[in-house]
Amino acid sequence: MENLKFVLTIECIFNILTKGILVTGLIAEGNIKQGDELELIDNNTSRKVYCDMLERYLKPVETATKGQYVAIYLSGVSHADISRGMKLIIR
Repeated sequence: MENLKFVLTIECIFNILTKGILVTGLIAEGNIKQGDELELIDNNTSRKVYCDMLERYLKPVETATKGQYVAIYLSGVSHADISRGMKLIIR
């Protein structure tokens, strides 16, 4: 996984009734902005998901960058499809 524009390993997953799936983690590489298309990676499988909204310390933000702990609201995926340790990437 070299030369990726964004990498985050999922630490926690929540199902927020009014907003959908929320994942949290530390950004290991790159940056992310609201509306980005991401890949959800597990072993050798991948699936496209979208960043609907970002939060840092319970406040909405437009972008987040390497070294920041972030919460990402995702669309295109269900709670059952995500587990701790999976990665979100942008190629």
